[in-house]
Amino acid sequence: MHFNTKVVVAFLVAAMAPSTFARINGPCSGDYKGKGVCVSTASCNSASGSYISGFCPGDPANIKCCVKRVQVGNRVGTCLPITQCLLKEKISGYCPGDSTVKLCMN
Repeated sequence: MHFNTKVVVAFLVAAMAPSTFARINGPCSGDYKGKGVCVSTASCNSASGSYISGFCPGDPANIKCCVKRVQVGNRVGTCLPITQCLLKEKISGYCPGDSTVKLCMN
């Protein structure tokens, strides 16, 4: 069996290249506004967050980086994917996105 070396190499390079797509409900950095989560603009609006364009590359036009901070008692938390707040207290019910997005308390 004979393989075209150029085709095989091109396939391997494409398969190993990092994706330019952000993951929905995944982390993003909203420039000067801070860290956030890639969610739909409707979800961000309904959770009273503020979204920033251009920080969830490759995703549909309605997916933006949503940044939301909430004060609970005398502490402030940020809505983030739970993978981004491993050692912090996580509180449900304040954030846009699915169940993997929580309020990570500082």
